[in-house]
Amino acid sequence: MRVYSKANQITSLSNKSKTFAILPHIMISYQWDVKKNVLKFRKELRKAGYRVWIDVEQMHKDIAVDNSAAVIPVLTEKYQQSINCRKEIEFADKRKKPLVPICLQEQFELAPWLEFLIGANPAYELHSRKRYAEELQNCLNALAVKAASAKEKQDDEGGDEEEGRKSSKKN
Repeated sequence: MRVYSKANQITSLSNKSKTFAILPHIMISYQWDVKKNVLKFRKELRKAGYRVWIDVEQMHKDIAVDNSAAVIPVLTEKYQQSINCRKEIEFADKRKKPLVPICLQEQFELAPWLEFLIGANPAYELHSRKRYAEELQNCLNALAVKAASAKEKQDDEGGDEEEGRKSSKKN
């Protein structure tokens, strides 16, 4: 079982990220007890150029997940106890959306169902003021890589559909 604490080390990711003229939508899935910190994080994402879906503004979570390049689950004890948060992250998993988890609680044991969904994705520990800037940058780097990968995949799928329409018109 994975346990998050200040001592966890985050491995740095390669810089294979791409820059978009307009960066894709990112959905933040969180439990309302950490809303103040999530709004601060949303501000950082917007500063980095991302368009952010958050249930303060948009309530259609199915549309938010479908139109997002990645989903950021905000891990806390209450997040993993929330039925709505569980539905959001399971829906994101079903839609094969990349996850970039952040942790806003210093130490807690991850529930098995959530650990399974998070998989090998590191959780960026934004609860620590001391390491906030470093963890935020690591998170943004990971988000850029995953969003670029999701964009490429979406473009490839769109391109295949276009080719299919062209070839069916010829027949």
